[in-house]
Amino acid sequence: MEVYSPCQLPPRRRRSRVRNLPPRLRPLPPRRVPHHQCHGVPLQHQHRCNEDKPIQVCQVWAQNAEEEFHRIAWALRHGYAVISFDTEFPGFCYTPPGISSDYRTRTNLQHYAVMKMNVERLKLIQVGLTISDESGNLPDFGAENRVVWEFNLSDFDVDVDEHNQESIQLLRKQGMDFERNKTMGVRPDRLAKFILLSGMIAGLRSSVAWITFQGGVDLAFILKLILRCPLPNDMEHFKAWVSFYFGTSVFDVKYMASQCSYLHGGLDRIAAAVNVRREAGESHCAGSDSLLTMMVFMRIRKLFFSEQDRTRMFAGKLHNFV
Repeated sequence: MEVYSPCQLPPRRRRSRVRNLPPRLRPLPPRRVPHHQCHGVPLQHQHRCNEDKPIQVCQVWAQNAEEEFHRIAWALRHGYAVISFDTEFPGFCYTPPGISSDYRTRTNLQHYAVMKMNVERLKLIQVGLTISDESGNLPDFGAENRVVWEFNLSDFDVDVDEHNQESIQLLRKQGMDFERNKTMGVRPDRLAKFILLSGMIAGLRSSVAWITFQGGVDLAFILKLILRCPLPNDMEHFKAWVSFYFGTSVFDVKYMASQCSYLHGGLDRIAAAVNVRREAGESHCAGSDSLLTMMVFMRIRKLFFSEQDRTRMFAGKLHNFV
């Protein structure tokens, strides 16, 4: 499936009845996940609890990507329609003129300007993916382990591409092998094609719920990956893109936690506060972080928010962009 940027679409395809919406993908992916709203999954798609099984972070390289694509697509078709994801990239390297280097003093619009500049100029290193059903059960495919995925991408060259040195040192400390990624990793365009064909990106008709942690940058990188065109110049336009492609059930755990009196800080700190432990992998690894994000989301939802409140208060609200 091809992805058309604005400059590639014929004029009649570029027009939209809704102002500030991004160009459509042509064609839109088929809907392959049984319809449900975020507040409930049909009975036939409730899965047996398998919490006693250990969790494996499946490393995805070029050689096994096709097999893992098929497994993820199967899970999506069988009611695993809650997707948590995380990205690893070379750190923030750029700050637009006139914006403070201290992120704590920035306005929401300034946060967006910094994010846009960095996402457009930097390359992805990893994408982590955790898929669950509405109750938080992970797929095990009849095997002894539950599975989450870590896609290692081939595009980033640490010897050539721009990066934040502290971020690279941290990723190396956590076990990142940049040379192996470059030679054995998955091509970004191949991952983009799978995301589109899988039905994950189905826009306003989507049956999928997306879970992030400080998710603006992660969503921006995925949009860049599938659209291959610059991000919008203004924040509200970007938020319209997020709704248009990812649907209305997008949740940011960082923002949800900010509405609770004693939950603050990074992912690990919030996880500790709600008594959730990291069950697989290491911090700052995309697969493990996507898993912890999912687990914290499920715990916060259970402890603090009713289904109705969760949908009304948090859907579509991203940390630093509200």
